Amino acid sequence: MMLIYMGNYFDLQRQKISKKEYDRRVRLFIVLLFIVIAVLTYLKRR
Repeated sequence: MMLIYMGNYFDLQRQKISKKEYDRRVRLFIVLLFIVIAVLTYLKRR
């Protein structure tokens, strides 16, 4: 997970992606993180 975030950050630093694209990727990353946490807690409770 951290690798995805760092990859996006370094792409932004090297101007490979725009700020808008970076924000979109970060929002997607946060949603993905919440889904993973939700699945893990759901599986623990079963």
